[in-house]
Amino acid sequence: MKNIKLISLTSLLTTLVIVTIYTILNSPLFFDPPDSYREHGTSATGNFIRIDEEYTINTTSAITSSLYYKTGTASSIPNIVEQVNQMNSDKTYIIIRSVSDNFYSFFNKKYRYYIVKKTNQQVVSFETEKEFVAECQKLNIYPKLKSLDKFDWYNSEEAY
Repeated sequence: MKNIKLISLTSLLTTLVIVTIYTILNSPLFFDPPDSYREHGTSATGNFIRIDEEYTINTTSAITSSLYYKTGTASSIPNIVEQVNQMNSDKTYIIIRSVSDNFYSFFNKKYRYYIVKKTNQQVVSFETEKEFVAECQKLNIYPKLKSLDKFDWYNSEEAY
């Protein structure tokens, strides 16, 4: 009986060590993904992602990434969507998953989903992923949500 408990405990600890090492090696905080461009001077806490000529995702800290719209002047409409966690876009729409609650939790985060129409900055939000996916299908939006570390990063000073 003691041998079974020892084997179970050893297996559990081995699994935890392997999962921890895998997580660290695949974390964008430690290593850049191999297929991404990182402009010199960018980091996970200071970068922006160019969606197109008018929209960017600005990351200003380890926990704050927001969707911005650049107007014809030097100003912008800040925070169309805050706490952006994942995104993607096509010619007409930007799709976003943001953290709506329990931001610091690894397991209990709550998400909200958004579809932003590029032509008029119209934002529609969804409480559940199921509602979001149904609306994406209805609007023929096919890009899948991707983590922000999968996109090219540029220096924040050049955002506007």
